[in-house]
Amino acid sequence: MPRTAEALSLTSMRCATDGPDARPRRSRVAVVRRTTANLALAMGVMATAVSLGILVGQLGRALIGG
Repeated sequence: MPRTAEALSLTSMRCATDGPDARPRRSRVAVVRRTTANLALAMGVMATAVSLGILVGQLGRALIGG
């Protein structure tokens, strides 16, 4: 039976992590840190892809003789 916010079971009311007064599992700082790390990783991947594209373009141009 799925838990809903409207009707909490006795077990979830007694549990410190599931009850209505529970603390958030992750702190705001951890969420911001993870988001920043994911953004930095995405930017690094995009920069690598662009530089490889430029490199392949230059090699192709050199092979063609232009």
